[in-house]
Amino acid sequence: MKHIKHTLVLFLLILTTTAIAQETTTYNVTAGNLSSALEGTSLKDINNIKLTGTLNAADFFFIRDNIKDIKSIDMSEAKIEACEIDGTLYAANEIPANAFYVPYASTGMTRLNTFYFPTTIESIGENAFFQAIVLRTTNMGELPSLKTIKSAAISRCTRLRNIEIPASVEEIGAAAFAYNPQLDGVVIAKGSQLSILGDNAFNGCAILSTLDFTDTKLIEVGAQAFNACTQLNNVLLPSTVESIGDEAFMYTAISNIDWSHLHKLGTIEGSMFYETTSLKSVTLPHSVEEIKASAFANCTALTTISLPYNLTAIGDWTFANCRALRSITCPSPIVPTLGYQAFQQVNTANVEVTVLESILPQYESDVVWSTFILKGDPFTNIDATEQHALQLRRTSNGIEATAATTIKTITLYNYSGHILNKLYINDTQATVELCGNTHCIMHIGYSNGSSEVIKL
Repeated sequence: MKHIKHTLVLFLLILTTTAIAQETTTYNVTAGNLSSALEGTSLKDINNIKLTGTLNAADFFFIRDNIKDIKSIDMSEAKIEACEIDGTLYAANEIPANAFYVPYASTGMTRLNTFYFPTTIESIGENAFFQAIVLRTTNMGELPSLKTIKSAAISRCTRLRNIEIPASVEEIGAAAFAYNPQLDGVVIAKGSQLSILGDNAFNGCAILSTLDFTDTKLIEVGAQAFNACTQLNNVLLPSTVESIGDEAFMYTAISNIDWSHLHKLGTIEGSMFYETTSLKSVTLPHSVEEIKASAFANCTALTTISLPYNLTAIGDWTFANCRALRSITCPSPIVPTLGYQAFQQVNTANVEVTVLESILPQYESDVVWSTFILKGDPFTNIDATEQHALQLRRTSNGIEATAATTIKTITLYNYSGHILNKLYINDTQATVELCGNTHCIMHIGYSNGSSEVIKL
């Protein structure tokens, strides 16, 4: 009986001690004086803290370097002021760079699981929460003024499962959310101002399955942005996208791509879908002029691809080892040039290629294209370009072009797809000398990223 009584007392003592340790203590501080406010307090016993008043970078670094076992920090009612430390300026309303990460030791806050940001912040600095390996809970979705999430700001947080990105965010920096292996929920608020997604932004988020950017103003998607997101099967992009970096979708689980609405996208960069082995069908926007090296290499399930009207070049190894390929549609008014081994290890005798009927003979006389099953089609229903009210007038030695939109470039091709001349304009009017090549293809590139092709 005495043993049971002693055990019960010990159990109650443990519960009481745990409860005391988990209490949240509030401190009202002035910027740079957190160390003074905590003077006389046992720092190793602080688990949960709420800070009000004003803070600066020195206060963040004090926590990082001295309260390493802290589990929960609430700064929601505090404000961050600017300061200078050892010649480095730290901005107001920004979680400072390396706030909870020690670069020289390559360690983060290993026990911090909850962080409530000051609601007035505008930026989260580089490496701010890098390697905060148990971080799970934040109030990021409740930050109305947050504009920038900088490089590696919330990267390698191995327990982080959900993120809500507020509508005010305009830029997500390089590797901002990279290598978060349990991240499976990303919500982007309606009316998002997001325009830039940096290189490697979600690289290595292995169980992330869906990302929806349709209600954003996204213009630029960085290189390797979704690389090695091995369960990512759906990425929805808005029509505002102008560029997508190389290797952006490498090693993902995407099965179908329909980018016909991306009218400002000019290039499919190198290795963009390299070894995306679940990819079966691809529809590219007619604005694309070039598909670069290895863009679809080792996409072993790819069976169907619709190429763009403005396509002029297919790079080295672009479709290498796409052994399931059976159908290609190419409405381009010129025969696209093929790079080295563009269809390496593809049995071209099993692939049907439908091309513009009027230039079918040019495909039939091409060394590589002639090995495919070729079919002609007039493509009368192709909505290939935006309308720019382009007017052409023949002169004694050339063509005068006038457009409502600024013309950036004019490129002339012969009917075999070889470049005859390329002009850089930056005006709404241009004169192009034909130099005897009266029958050619004119490709006009506009300053807004769109383009059109005219057969002369």
